[in-house]
Amino acid sequence: MIVSKKFPSQDIKNKLRNFDKDPKSKNIVWPDITIHTKTNRYFSNVSESSFSVLSVNGDGLANITLNNKEFKICKDTFLILSPFQKFDYIIDHDSPVEVLNFHLGIQSYQDAIAALSFSQEKLLNNARDPSYDYDIIGNIHFKPESFARLLNNYDQLEDELYILNVVHYSLSLNAEGNKLINNIPGTRNSTKKELFKRMALAKDLIYSQYNHPEMNLDYLSREVYMSKFHFLRVFRQTFGKTPYQMIRDVRINKIFQMVLKKEFDIANIAMMTGVSEPNTVYSLYKEALARQNNAPIFSN
Repeated sequence: MIVSKKFPSQDIKNKLRNFDKDPKSKNIVWPDITIHTKTNRYFSNVSESSFSVLSVNGDGLANITLNNKEFKICKDTFLILSPFQKFDYIIDHDSPVEVLNFHLGIQSYQDAIAALSFSQEKLLNNARDPSYDYDIIGNIHFKPESFARLLNNYDQLEDELYILNVVHYSLSLNAEGNKLINNIPGTRNSTKKELFKRMALAKDLIYSQYNHPEMNLDYLSREVYMSKFHFLRVFRQTFGKTPYQMIRDVRINKIFQMVLKKEFDIANIAMMTGVSEPNTVYSLYKEALARQNNAPIFSN
């Protein structure tokens, strides 16, 4: 695994591919690489992603445009990208943002999934040509401290063990998603998967755009191309809470962090979290205090 303290140039990113079957091409096959660096200004366009985990350590945001949707990740969240995605990656911050991005070449990605998903017999019988029939779905997820430590442990573990740990955690998130799919009533599995895909997109938008003043049922239902009542029904079936409740939970978590840091006044905190009235910040902060000894506000 390569460890880099700086981003590759745009010229290199233009050439990165998961496969390169043409020996005459100037393309570069994605390597196994962890990029751990700090910057306050950066823009890149990736025409073909590897399997990637994009994350931020500490203050600041990374902005990602994917499938014509804008997402943000902070220290509390991370984004999984499946291979062959096209996206823009932007950092624009007054102070340096520390990022840790994990990229896995397609061979290592497939081999790690096979090692973690297939039976011993299947692996032995198909050691040279395993039939890969599993993929990790890309979404934004809450980043617990245990996974944050795992990501930052790249220089403490053997490369192969580090890769297995990251892929194993990603597969566990996939398994949780599969359980949520079963919360959606319906007879056709393809319909359930399509609805879950839209619900996961809505959750990604909530996690990354919680500070949007117009983040509400109307906005989210438009973004996932559903009527608001149909969307509300399926979202609650999937996650066990309404979109409003999830938006409120995310805002409570961010308000609690900001109040503890004592860097912003109440009016600024309200503006930065999408809360319409500064006085509402006090009541949400009190609610956050009451929750500290209970279940975590964020969940995947």
